[in-house]
Amino acid sequence: MKTVFVSSTFKDMHFERDAIREITASILNEEARKHNDEFDFCDLRWGINTVDLDTDEGSKKVLDVCLDEIDRCKPPMVVILGYRYGWIPETGMIKTAADRKKLELDDLNKSVTALEIEYGALADNDKFSHTLFYFRE
Repeated sequence: MKTVFVSSTFKDMHFERDAIREITASILNEEARKHNDEFDFCDLRWGINTVDLDTDEGSKKVLDVCLDEIDRCKPPMVVILGYRYGWIPETGMIKTAADRKKLELDDLNKSVTALEIEYGALADNDKFSHTLFYFRE
């Protein structure tokens, strides 16, 4: 089974994420089954359980899970960009997450979506060549 990580801001991309899950997945799986394979999409939209954690611990867990899921899915990734930039954690949290993944960043003031893109698509040419970018007009 191949799992494709879906990166986008959450609040403005429900329609697109639903379409991937309900339409694109079934079409891909119909074709993949002919080759004894399957596709799934990693969609973290429904959240990461942070109920028992304080705000900082919860934010750290969100960043860690996002980057770990990119590793689990790599190299395929789909990025959907629209009008929102997304949630921007404190720079210390971005630095900690980037350091853990040995990702060098020029700017630590970035959204989780921007971090996902840098880590999952732009960190090297192999990742970039396996990433599809879609832009909402």
